[in-house]
Amino acid sequence: MNREYKIGAYVFQTYEEYSDGLDDVNTIRYIVDNVDMDDMDVLLHLYDWMKQEKLVFKSPIGEAFFADIVERVATQSQQQLDAEKKIEDKKETTDRLRKYGGIICVIAAVICFAIYFGIEYSNYKGKKEIQHLQDLKQTSVNAPTTTLEKKGDISKKQENAEGKQEELPDILPEYQAIYQENPEFAGWLTIPDSIVDYPVMKPKNDTDYYLDHTFSGEEDKNGTLFIDSRNDIVHRSTNIIIYGHNMKSSAMFGSLKKYLDEEYWQSHKTIQFDTIYEKGTYIVTAVCLGKVEYQDDDVFRYYDFLNAESKKEFNVFKKNVEKSAVLADKEPIKYGDKLLTLSTCNQYVENGRLYIVAKKIEQ
Repeated sequence: MNREYKIGAYVFQTYEEYSDGLDDVNTIRYIVDNVDMDDMDVLLHLYDWMKQEKLVFKSPIGEAFFADIVERVATQSQQQLDAEKKIEDKKETTDRLRKYGGIICVIAAVICFAIYFGIEYSNYKGKKEIQHLQDLKQTSVNAPTTTLEKKGDISKKQENAEGKQEELPDILPEYQAIYQENPEFAGWLTIPDSIVDYPVMKPKNDTDYYLDHTFSGEEDKNGTLFIDSRNDIVHRSTNIIIYGHNMKSSAMFGSLKKYLDEEYWQSHKTIQFDTIYEKGTYIVTAVCLGKVEYQDDDVFRYYDFLNAESKKEFNVFKKNVEKSAVLADKEPIKYGDKLLTLSTCNQYVENGRLYIVAKKIEQ
């Protein structure tokens, strides 16, 4: 029987986690004993330090302390606004428009403040979740490939296009634990020397679900990277398409716009994309600008190219990629290549898109 370690109401499964919890308790105790927790400036400094990771906590105790800081800042700001409003209400004024305008400003400030901290806290939680998954991936590298089969709770079969049951490949060791947390986990995308180091999902039902949900299902405007629902990662599609938001913070696919700079493209041509079944290294061959077209228009839609049924069909895609490319390799893609397309918004025109085409390097 595994030993459990406790700190108050918090339970830790390992001594390392318990030790991290004790470290956080000591840090929190030092802060509380040495600073005025009712001072708004102090609270804002603490918030900024934790946001910028100058002050880092490693346990749920520390996360709870961060949430408390956010709540204290919001509460004191509200109290300050309320006090100012009371003073304003006592003043005699002959200008009603000015009076009502002041009230509107106070309300707007409260709303903006609440939205700002709501977004910041959501971003913090999302970042912590990604870090958890990155750690889980790293620590699971040496896990036995039979882990999932021993669990007995994950199907090793699926129904193929003919309606028959077929055996699924073994899931790579480093992705087994992540898959057990969410069976819609489909792979991992990494662009070396960039912020892109994320899990990739494949929704079974709602194809747009991960546009505004995290890996664990929390609502989040950043969303999560996800594969086109029409793609097949068991019998690999010719072209796997991964979608992600173009966030101003550079999260998700917010950094892909850097590929429009040739120097950046040349120094970031390698992409690592593993499905849960196989590893894959890709070379970026084209950086393109396109758009989402109206359904009735007879135009090129890069996001509809998933499988090449013939060499002719592949060459049509290749030709159109070359037309829409801002930057492209001298050695283009060829029939038989396994492709990866990364797609995000780019408002150079209405419904504009930036998409990057890469081909797999066969090891």
